[in-house]
Amino acid sequence: MTYTRVSNDYALHLIIPKISQWDIGMSSTFVDAIGLALFKNIFWSSSFEHDGSYLPFPKKVLLNREIFIVTLSTGPVSLGNGINYTNVEPIM
Repeated sequence: MTYTRVSNDYALHLIIPKISQWDIGMSSTFVDAIGLALFKNIFWSSSFEHDGSYLPFPKKVLLNREIFIVTLSTGPVSLGNGINYTNVEPIM
């Protein structure tokens, strides 16, 4: 095992908005202490998907914050965009 997910599930964040899907601080401390890389669950590269699979909450409020956190997580990065919603600019 080389990495583990440290964030809540994306769907849970959308059902209960007070659960911060991007907040990986506490779990990251533990995972780093045992020598694993951190993996944050998927992120969107676009801030709005009007017919995406996460209705009725198809909008990311702070997209740049999430991209920043994913980049610094040290683990794999995975996109969760729907078809035709990928925004290449923030990914690069």
